[in-house]
Amino acid sequence: MTRATGQPAARLTQLLERYGTRADEIAIFCGIDADAPLQNHSGYTYREILFLAQHERVERLDDVILRRTMIGMLGETTIPLLEEVAAIMGDARGWAAEQRMQEVERVVDLIRTKNKIDLRANPPQYVG
Repeated sequence: MTRATGQPAARLTQLLERYGTRADEIAIFCGIDADAPLQNHSGYTYREILFLAQHERVERLDDVILRRTMIGMLGETTIPLLEEVAAIMGDARGWAAEQRMQEVERVVDLIRTKNKIDLRANPPQYVG
C-alpha cells in the first residue's frame, strides 16, 4: 500500500489504527495534493481533516473533534487547534467567519459542560 499511496509506512500504520479499512482511501486522498501536519497538532494533517469534512458527513466541528478523531478523547483539544480545524472545515463546507467562531465556541462549551474542562483557562483546568 505504501507505493500506491505515496505515504511512508509509519503514516499508513497511523491511518490504519485510526480509520481501519478506510485507511487506504484516506492515504490516497492525502497524497493527491500537498499535505502538511496541522500547526496545532502534528499528529493530524490538513488533508486528513479535509477528508473528514468532505467525506464523512460531518456537520459540526464537534463531529470531527469528539467523534471522528481521538483529539477530544485524549484531551488534546486546544482553542488554537479548534480554530485551525474550523478553518479547514469552513473552507470545505462554505462557513463564514462568524459560523467558524460559533463552532469553536460550541465545542469549548460542550467540553466545559460534559468534561468539566475549561479550555479558556491557561493552561486548561478542571472545573468540577
